[in-house]
Amino acid sequence: MSAVARQIEMHEEAAPEAARFTASNGRELRVSCRLEPVLELKAFRRIGYRMARQVVDVETGQPLSVADTVRLTRADLERIDLATLSRGLDRLQAESEGAKELTLTLPVSYVSLSNPHGRKALVDYFKQAREAVLKGLVCEVTEIEGVPEVGLASALASIRPYCLLLVGRRCPPFGDSQILASVGLQGASIECPSHLSDDAEFVGWARQSTDAGRKVSRSIMAFGVPSTRHMAIAAHLGASHGSLRSGPVTAAPAD
Repeated sequence: MSAVARQIEMHEEAAPEAARFTASNGRELRVSCRLEPVLELKAFRRIGYRMARQVVDVETGQPLSVADTVRLTRADLERIDLATLSRGLDRLQAESEGAKELTLTLPVSYVSLSNPHGRKALVDYFKQAREAVLKGLVCEVTEIEGVPEVGLASALASIRPYCLLLVGRRCPPFGDSQILASVGLQGASIECPSHLSDDAEFVGWARQSTDAGRKVSRSIMAFGVPSTRHMAIAAHLGASHGSLRSGPVTAAPAD
């Protein structure tokens, strides 16, 4: 195992910072944030960190599914975004001890970006986060499947000046790939399900997901993969970058 692989496999899995709030539908939710090392897979070198978030139903202890997440209100999604960025930025500053990372990948919802209040709050965090990195921010825009082309293009234009790269997260059921390919995204991200660790299941997921990402961009980022071995599999299937999952494997949430 290379020195880089050892460093990543031994990455400290400290307890995530978390925030709790009551959603508009009455469910009590907990937002947690971890930092995952991001690698450029061809050279297998670390290029920064990614803020990885998880939203959990406090009553059941289960993470929200994609379907549950997209059913949340605009205000709920905005609170999740801001909680993630606030705690992730605090975590990065605490762990870096003054040293700057090359890049930092930030997840933000299209819904938050598409309204003036959420966009202004996110831009304020982007300005803070830029000070913590050497090269710039990678903004990962989520919940983009099926959104209108004009709205997505406008949302991306509003944050483009603050970001080194803009990537869009693809997830099933996949929407119109032509729309996503036309709005100027510089990469496509795919999020490995948190319960997935079996090699055969991973290959099936990675093959389908990288194919969906390739329809949007040549740069495909496989986030939250279980191990460096799985990173190599993702790279073979076409991923250009990857992040290593931190924390324990969790059960698959029911839709």
